[in-house]
Amino acid sequence: AEFDVDINPNPVCAGDTVYVSINAMAAGTYEWNVISGNADIQTYPDRAIIIPQSEGKIVFTVTQTTEFCNFVSQPLPFEFTVNPRPRVALGRDTIICDQDQGFELSIDGDYVDITWDNGSKENSIFVEESGVYKVSVTDENGCTGYDEITIKDFCCKVYYPNIISFSSSNYVNRQFQ
Repeated sequence: AEFDVDINPNPVCAGDTVYVSINAMAAGTYEWNVISGNADIQTYPDRAIIIPQSEGKIVFTVTQTTEFCNFVSQPLPFEFTVNPRPRVALGRDTIICDQDQGFELSIDGDYVDITWDNGSKENSIFVEESGVYKVSVTDENGCTGYDEITIKDFCCKVYYPNIISFSSSNYVNRQFQ
């Protein structure tokens, strides 16, 4: 009997757990094996959970045993690629001074989608107040990376101390003695 598999999610990104289910006309049981690539597998009669341990191509086989005629298929190979997640970096947490005019948070790279937590889709946003700022980026493989930065308030009020501090009465007294 013929069968196929559904691989979810698709595309597969680093860190994803992959769920593989059988698409078959006839009832049967299935034997699963990872034959290439670095992945752990948990098998069930009609599905498997594959947990990739590294990026790259994962090849697995599925052998079908049909219940009625006790037919055992050849192991059919299937594969998917574990794509890297984009690494986006907003930098280290920093401070903002209430005397400053603000500053720009920006990301480098060419992404299919950029979304800041304020809804902006631009490569950069202008920051004028403290808070946590988050961005997610999606690359051409459909993989998403995230980063966030905490901007803390730092009061920068400028104080001009009175450098010349003396009592006028003492000054006057000293001058005329």
